[in-house]
Amino acid sequence: MPVADFADMMPASVSISPRTDVDGAGKPTFGTAVSYKARIEMRNVRSRDAQGREIVGRGIVFLATTTIPGSNSKITLPAGYDPLVPVLLEVRPVPDEYGTHHVELIIG
Repeated sequence: MPVADFADMMPASVSISPRTDVDGAGKPTFGTAVSYKARIEMRNVRSRDAQGREIVGRGIVFLATTTIPGSNSKITLPAGYDPLVPVLLEVRPVPDEYGTHHVELIIG
């Protein structure tokens, strides 16, 4: 599927802020948010945590980008979603024959 056709299926916009540091109280700090065209599907999605245990995410966000966000980034969904800032459980780059085609984010 051509990338332009794929992007047509992205009706939403999400913001992703990279984690930059941790303050003295242990709270993460984040950099400037970048907006991406996205498709958000709220449904159970199986994933694995850092220890290899199976977990179930609340949804999947398809991003129309080849930029792979860090797994400790902060994602902000559009108004109407609850929570507005879900936990980012997994980052899945999806390849095609030319490299990364798009990115899937599993959210909790």
